[in-house]
Amino acid sequence: MDKSDNRQNPNSWHIGEVIRNLVKEKEITTDVLAAYLEISDEGLEEIYQSHSIDIKKLIKISELLNYNLFIYYLDNKIIGDLFENQMNVLDPQIKNLILNLETKNEELARLKILTEAQRKVIELYETKAYLHTDNQKK
Repeated sequence: MDKSDNRQNPNSWHIGEVIRNLVKEKEITTDVLAAYLEISDEGLEEIYQSHSIDIKKLIKISELLNYNLFIYYLDNKIIGDLFENQMNVLDPQIKNLILNLETKNEELARLKILTEAQRKVIELYETKAYLHTDNQKK
């Protein structure tokens, strides 16, 4: 489902229909969704018919579908600002985590090389000790 087309104009999408389509697409049964939301089948049908939805239910449905339904509300000033503020906070943290991960991966690669070199040195010393012991026996 292409969110970008539908969410630009709030009159062009209907959150209940969006949810119904995603549930159908993900092959989630009515019973499973109703149980997850702790509502009746009639309550679920009310959601499907609604143009708006309670935030707690929207969060739960987003979690179950593994799909961010809040994207449809980004044109709403308050929610849009909230997402923008969160992205402004999270973006540097994400970049920092990526940099740390790259640094750790480089260090891990360096340590693997060092470990392999040490293993070879130990092998050489063991071979030398074996040969030395073998020569003393003769």
